Amino acid sequence: MAARITNPCVVILAAGRSARLGRPKQSLAFDGQTLLRRTVLAALEAGIGPVYTVLGANCDSFLKDLADLPVETVENPGWEEGIASSIRKGLKEAVVRVPATDGALFLLCDQPAVGPELLRNLTRLQSETTAPLAACAYEDTYGTPALFHRSLFGKLSALKGDTGARRLIAEHMDQAAFLDFPEGINDIDTEADYRNWLSALHIKQQP
Repeated sequence: MAARITNPCVVILAAGRSARLGRPKQSLAFDGQTLLRRTVLAALEAGIGPVYTVLGANCDSFLKDLADLPVETVENPGWEEGIASSIRKGLKEAVVRVPATDGALFLLCDQPAVGPELLRNLTRLQSETTAPLAACAYEDTYGTPALFHRSLFGKLSALKGDTGARRLIAEHMDQAAFLDFPEGINDIDTEADYRNWLSALHIKQQP
């Protein structure tokens, strides 16, 4: 059902252990900030709605990193199941804390190119099209950041294992609006990815 989202929230999925990287990607340094903090600040600056950060592995160290920011932290003890558990947990907490929530914007903390303007543009796209979901498109695929209307909360809550938003987007392609985000194809999964980003941004790697 098409409807304009008026009370969205932002859910940052940051509970994984970064197995391919071999160390927490949330703690990687970019221009004096961790990747997690950088993502949270972008969400806060966007001013879309309350921001919830779902944490799991290494939760305590990340809580310290965010302690001075006006963000709600949500601990996901079942993070080892996969990203779906964080989607369910974050969405549930958002709706419990703010029952009027009628949209959820999901983003990951491993896409350094995500900034506040992109997030505002995504919410604007949904408002203009009233599509049940608005997602980012990059190269020949699509994914986060992605904004879902409340009418899809039931399907989000039914996701299991390591299945994220992309599967749900694929099931609703004919109801989706897409925002071009070419840089979105670049995420950080390995040390090589990290070095490439530092090189591209002309930032010296920090210990």
